[in-house]
Amino acid sequence: MKKYDVLDLTKYILSFFIVAIHSEIFPMILYPWLRIAVPVYFMISSYLLFSRINADPEHRAAIVKKFVIRLVKLYLFWSVVLLPVTVYARRGWFSDGIFKGMIHTVSNLLFSSTFIASWFITATIGAVLILYFISKKKVGVILCAVTCIIYIVCCVRSSYYSLIKNETVLSAVKIYEYIFASPVFSFPVALFWMTAGKAFADGRFSGVKFPVHIVTAVVSAVCLFIEWRYVFNLNGSYSNDCYFFLAPLCVSLFGIIIGIDISLKNARALRQISTVTYPLHASLVYVFRFVLRKFISDDVLIAVLIFVFAVICCHIVYLLISRFEKVRRLSFLKYAH
Repeated sequence: MKKYDVLDLTKYILSFFIVAIHSEIFPMILYPWLRIAVPVYFMISSYLLFSRINADPEHRAAIVKKFVIRLVKLYLFWSVVLLPVTVYARRGWFSDGIFKGMIHTVSNLLFSSTFIASWFITATIGAVLILYFISKKKVGVILCAVTCIIYIVCCVRSSYYSLIKNETVLSAVKIYEYIFASPVFSFPVALFWMTAGKAFADGRFSGVKFPVHIVTAVVSAVCLFIEWRYVFNLNGSYSNDCYFFLAPLCVSLFGIIIGIDISLKNARALRQISTVTYPLHASLVYVFRFVLRKFISDDVLIAVLIFVFAVICCHIVYLLISRFEKVRRLSFLKYAH
C-alpha cells in the first residue's frame, strides 16, 4: 500500500493545482505547469482501477461496476449540493429557448459538465467503460495508437484551432460538439490519459528506467514551455488545456511518481480531501469571483483571494463531512468523497 500512499499525496497536491487553474492565479508564471494536474489525476484513477483488475481478473466486471457506481454517486451528490450555483451559472443554456436548453443540459449531463468543472467525472466514466470493453480483446498497440490520434485532435482543438481554415472540418467540429461536447472537456481526452494509466498498470513501462523518466520529464518540460509560448502568441486558441508536449511530460512524471515508495499516516484523509476539492472548488471560485469583483478591481488580488478562500473552504467542508458522516442519519455524506 506504500506505493498507493504516494498517489494519494499526489492527488492532494494536484488539487491545489486545479484550484489555481480556475482561480487564474499568476497565469503567466504558473502556466502551463498547472496543466499536469488533470492528466495525472486521470492516470492515477486508471492505474489504480486496472491494477485491481489485473490482481483479480475473474471479477473485472464487478470491479468496474463498483468504480462506476461510486463515481455516479459522487456526481449526483455534488449535483444536488451545488444545484443553486449551477442553475445560475448555466442560465445561458436556455437563452435560445427551453427545447435547446434541455438538449444542451442532457448533452452536458452525459458527456461534459453540469455543475462547474464536473466534466472530469463523466469523462472518467466514459473512458473507463470504453477501455473496459475494448481491453477484452488483444488490441493494446492499436488502442495506444488510436488514443494518441485522439489526443492530437484534442490538442488541435484546444491550442491550434485558429490555424484551421477548412470549412468542412470546422462544420464537422460544430456538429460533433453539438451532439456531444468539446473533446477537450469530455471522454476523448480522458481516454488517452487513462490508456496511459492502464499501460502502467499492465507493466508496459516496466522496462523504462527511473533516470529515463527524469530526463524525459526535464526535456518535455522545456519543450512544453516553448510550445505554450508559441500557442500564447497565436492569440486564437480555444483553450489552454491540451499541448503536444504535455503527453510525454505527464507520462514521465507518472513514471517517477510510482517509483517512489513512501508510507503516510494520513494518506486516506489526503485522498478524501482531494476528492472533495475537485467537484466543489470551481463553484466556490465562481461565487467568490462574483462577490469580490463588486469590491475589488485588482485582478491579481482577486485571484489570490479566490485561491486562498477556495482552498480553505474545501478543507473546512471536508472536516465537516468527515465528522458528520459518522452520524447515522447523515451517513449519505460519505458519497461526497
